[in-house]
Amino acid sequence: MEHSKSELQIIELMKRICPDFSEYSFLKIDKYKGSLYGGYNIYYKRGSNGELGMVTGKRNHEKYGLDDFDKNFKTIAMLDGSEEEGWTGEVLLSVLKRIEERS
Repeated sequence: MEHSKSELQIIELMKRICPDFSEYSFLKIDKYKGSLYGGYNIYYKRGSNGELGMVTGKRNHEKYGLDDFDKNFKTIAMLDGSEEEGWTGEVLLSVLKRIEERS
């Protein structure tokens, strides 16, 4: 899989903050998955507009103050097909740097 420079930065940050970061393909849109220290997962996946972005659960939002960042990414949730929101691009880089600082 070919990645842009920004995507490579994002993947490298995810590798640093997730001890078990690896490729993941539960759904066709899934690309990578990892758990942050404390065991809560982050998912890097394809969004509704074809871009790559990250989603995570409520516990990570609270623990790392992620509600400070405007969501700019939408994708499909696991099996029920509902919509999930998260981050992509420069906003995602800022989110990951925040997580790294607070880990």
